[in-house]
Amino acid sequence: MRLNKYISQSGYCSRRKADELIESGKVMVNDRPAKVGEKIEPEVDTVRIKGGPTLSKPSKRRTILIALNKPKGYVCSKNRDQSSRVVYDLLPEE
Repeated sequence: MRLNKYISQSGYCSRRKADELIESGKVMVNDRPAKVGEKIEPEVDTVRIKGGPTLSKPSKRRTILIALNKPKGYVCSKNRDQSSRVVYDLLPEE
């Protein structure tokens, strides 16, 4: 897997930003500076951002996209205020 894709899938930043970090020498693979276009083995290699986290392998969670016509009075947020209704209330528990 390409390093910039790995960084992007970990949720740290976009692929382009990952390339910028790699070019600036801020990304380490197995404690050595990474190169643009480098390929890694996510199960084996350790990727670290200088001044940032050690990245774990991207989750294998499946992404689910939902198209919803939001009713009036509902808020598009995971954070619930005291009396607000959020769109997540409209989804099934599972």
